[in-house]
Amino acid sequence: MQGRADVGGRVVIAYWCGDWIGLGLAEMRAENGFPVRLAVIGMAAGQAIPQYARDAWLGILHKLGVEVTTDLRPYGVDNDTVDFQHTLSQDPVIMKDVDTLVTSLGRTADARLL
Repeated sequence: MQGRADVGGRVVIAYWCGDWIGLGLAEMRAENGFPVRLAVIGMAAGQAIPQYARDAWLGILHKLGVEVTTDLRPYGVDNDTVDFQHTLSQDPVIMKDVDTLVTSLGRTADARLL
């Protein structure tokens, strides 16, 4: 997020929580002109966000060309390929031509800040 890592041009974001973090990462990369694929474990990206905010944000991502695929669970990574499993059918979903897999799979409290 701070721009210090070279993640390459083609990014897949594995997005687990349904909160604002995965959407924000996708928007940030897409605004900088990079192709972004957002792989969501749930039925909708941002499903934990209030509907009016989520829908507006998904509209922005659509205009930026972010490819959103729902019902995907991360399964494996190999060179320039990321493997997912469809959560409903259990079928494999393979995303090719990937430079970097970014995970947004959850948060952990940092008790040092308390």
